Amino acid sequence: PPGFRYVVDRISDGIEACGVVWHVEKDGEDGITTVERGLSFVRIDADGRVCYIRELGEPAFKAGLSPETFQQLLGSSSVPQAPASASASV
Repeated sequence: PPGFRYVVDRISDGIEACGVVWHVEKDGEDGITTVERGLSFVRIDADGRVCYIRELGEPAFKAGLSPETFQQLLGSSSVPQAPASASASV
């Protein structure tokens, strides 16, 4: 759609397959906003045609974190520690 851009951040240089890290940008009133991030894996056949694609979008929210906690962590310079009850017993 108008105002949206698909941007390639990184791409591997494989011969028969490659991985692509990408994001989608949108023009907004406050400037450019990243709408989505993801990873694609593409394989080509002997004739040079795409024969397999797998795309994975980054989840909007990380498992176990509320959006508020996630936002606080983004603004924090410290690394969160797992609670003692979450550690595995040997």
